[in-house]
Amino acid sequence: MKKLVSLLIVVAMVYGGLFFYYGEAVKDAVKEGLRSSGFSAVEVVSADYDWLAPLRTRSTASVVVRYRAAEAVVDVSVNGHPIFSSESEIELSGLQMLNFRFPLSGG
Repeated sequence: MKKLVSLLIVVAMVYGGLFFYYGEAVKDAVKEGLRSSGFSAVEVVSADYDWLAPLRTRSTASVVVRYRAAEAVVDVSVNGHPIFSSESEIELSGLQMLNFRFPLSGG
């Protein structure tokens, strides 16, 4: 029984690391795609995806991007696996939300 619990703990830790690294790989791929399109000033803030996404070769993610006072949440499709495949591709699927922040000046 102890071996089974130990094995489950090891598998959970490995999958947790894979899940975290998958998000970083998606953010880096989006960042590189934006940079190659001429949007080098756009910052990729975060990526949100399904908990089974690291096990699939096709998935979707919501990525938060920021440019100065504007922030947008866009849907992207991930084709291929950004960690294990050099043939992965990220496509923009749609815009979820767009926010503008205006600084208030006290006067």
